[in-house]
Amino acid sequence: MPRTIEPFYAELGRRIGDARRRSRLTQEALGEKLEGGLTRAAIANIESGKQRVLTKTFVDIAFALQVPAESLLPPRRADPRPDANAGTLVADLIAGLGLPAAKARRLASQLKPRTRSAT
Repeated sequence: MPRTIEPFYAELGRRIGDARRRSRLTQEALGEKLEGGLTRAAIANIESGKQRVLTKTFVDIAFALQVPAESLLPPRRADPRPDANAGTLVADLIAGLGLPAAKARRLASQLKPRTRSAT
């Protein structure tokens, strides 16, 4: 039975592959640059999202590609639970727009999606 590819690892792998190509490295060359080395097949599996990446390997890959590790990470997805991201929105409004906290909270509450009642 084939394993399901998790969206996080698919996106992480895509970003690693893009950075590797920008660095003009082959999968084999990237694998050789890593401490302990990885095979071309292992790099291909990482890039396709089929193989999870240990934190140390992830950091080694970023170092080998000469890119900041955070640039390879997928963007954080919103938490699907109601109100779970309210604090993040408020913080973004304060930081991004320079709004006072009370005004940012009021605006965030107005921006929350409203549920429709059944008609």
